[in-house]
This record gives sequence, C-alpha cells and structure tokens, in this order.
Amino acid sequence: MPNIDPVAPSLIENAIFERQPREMSADDIERIVAAFGQAARRAAAAGFDGIHLHGGNGYLISQFNSPFSNRRSDRWGGDGERRSRFVLAVYDAVRAAAGPDMPITARYGIADSGPGQLQIEEGLARLRVLAARGLNAVEPTYGLLTTYRDILELIREKNLCNSVVYG
Repeated sequence: MPNIDPVAPSLIENAIFERQPREMSADDIERIVAAFGQAARRAAAAGFDGIHLHGGNGYLISQFNSPFSNRRSDRWGGDGERRSRFVLAVYDAVRAAAGPDMPITARYGIADSGPGQLQIEEGLARLRVLAARGLNAVEPTYGLLTTYRDILELIREKNLCNSVVYG
C-alpha cells in the first residue's frame, strides 16, 4: 500500500501496518462524511437492498470513537460526546441520501481491545443514540485492535473459539 496516503483523526501510528497517518483537517472530515452520503445515494440508486457501515476493527469510524486514536481538541474529538460526532454525522448523511426505507446496519466497535481505550459503557451509549436515529441492526465487534498477534491472543484469552493456530 505504498501509494495510499493514510488519514486518521490524530497522529497515531497504525500498529498493524506501522504507518504514520496524516491528521485529518476539519475540511477532510466534512468531505469524508459527504462521501459516505454520496456512496449511499449511489447504492440506493443502483437498487441495493441495504447499506452496511463498517465502524469497527480500527477503521475510520472506530478511530474517531476511541479516546486512544482520537486525541483531537476540536469539535470532532475530546470527550465522548464530541468523539460521537463523526459516526453520527456519517449515519445522518447515509440516512438522508438513502432514504427512510433503506435498511442501514453497522459493524460497530462496542469497545476497544486495550486499557485506556474505548470502554463498553461509552460504546453502548453511542450505539443507543444510533438506534434512536434509526439504525436497523448492529454487528458488534471490537473497535481498535493492535497487532494481529494481539488479536489472536485476545481471542484465545477470551475463549472465543476452540483453538487458535499461530503461524
């Protein structure tokens, strides 16, 4: 992925890909929120049955939700309410573009995998707001993850599967 200019809410190196992102400007954020809406409009026009947002596993929405990766001091970061603004703006843009009858679901990071990161209480509170706005269903997952090895360790530690094979 050498030709990709990674962006993020804050200057936190991606632990999996070990790349330093560029901190998004307020204009970048507004453009990306609008792009989610444009994508939803195209999906609805193409006849898709629903839209599924990816808000977990370290992707951009989960980065904005997490106090670890969102260290902004503007309207898009800081306390939990301001960290909620990105996912709510994305959802609102998608809902407005797709219409009231289009099912919208989300893979959503309820909590992060490490200490000092997004806690389940905050993640669930944010999810309740999304549900009140009309989110039709959720696929719960982790928000931020560190390395693939850490993910496998977490799965093993939490006994989330019968066996984990390490390569």
